[in-house]
Amino acid sequence: MELRQVAGKIKGALAGVAMGDAMGMPAEMWARGHIRRRFGVIDDFLAAPEENEITRGLSAYEVTDDTEISVILAESIIAARGSIDPRDIVERISAWAE
Repeated sequence: MELRQVAGKIKGALAGVAMGDAMGMPAEMWARGHIRRRFGVIDDFLAAPEENEITRGLSAYEVTDDTEISVILAESIIAARGSIDPRDIVERISAWAE
């Protein structure tokens, strides 16, 4: 497989993570029953409701820390030329968290 093909797959995977994260963001950490009562079905990008203590204030299409960490992991793997370097990952996440 060519590098361009691999890069396209990686970009697609990260885009999928971001889109799924943004779509699920309004109901982050809520139980299925609570989500159904509040939204019914989430089938569009919505702003976070005020009653969600975790995502309150986020607008429709915004991502959470889930996407941020996925990007950090990808950057670490790229920097390590395809290897997993736990120390590098921890350092990157710690720097991001600060």
